[in-house]
Amino acid sequence: MLILYGCSEYNRTLEKVGEADQSVRQWVLSMSSLSPEEIATYSIKMVETDSLNRVAVANILDKDGWPKGLSDKANKAIWFVIVHSDIDFQEKYLPLIESKANEGIVDKTEYATLYDKMMKNKGLPQRYGTQVNMDILIVGDVEESKTFSLWPVEDMEHLDSLRASVGLQPIDEYLEIVRESVGQSITKD
Repeated sequence: MLILYGCSEYNRTLEKVGEADQSVRQWVLSMSSLSPEEIATYSIKMVETDSLNRVAVANILDKDGWPKGLSDKANKAIWFVIVHSDIDFQEKYLPLIESKANEGIVDKTEYATLYDKMMKNKGLPQRYGTQVNMDILIVGDVEESKTFSLWPVEDMEHLDSLRASVGLQPIDEYLEIVRESVGQSITKD
């Protein structure tokens, strides 16, 4: 019974962490229509939330490892926190995410996204094509332009087969979804 209680507590804690992570990111859906000041305000709130979430997840993973028997929402919350963390946190837990993806606890697409985001954070090419870059040119107080591009990829020739190997749709379909979300085309340089 103690084990079930522990899992129940982990589920509650992690599900709240996941809800906080996602609620603080809702502004991204309307990002193309936000002012630079609004983006800065939302970004600060996101950093604060991510910091608190990181402490909660690290306390669990470092103390007890990845708890067994978590709900899908709790498992996803752990991934959310890791993927939305700094490079050191991502590197620390990437092997754990890979292991849990191989066990079917988290989706392989989540491992691919984390891997690519880590590579982007290091300034290196991504493998699975999950990361898009946004460049904003601001002159004075006026936003002059905003462009979106696929972050460089290690092997563009084999990208769709690499994406398929982890359950991701072809890159052109993915970029169309991103285009619809941000309201602008995405270049594949």
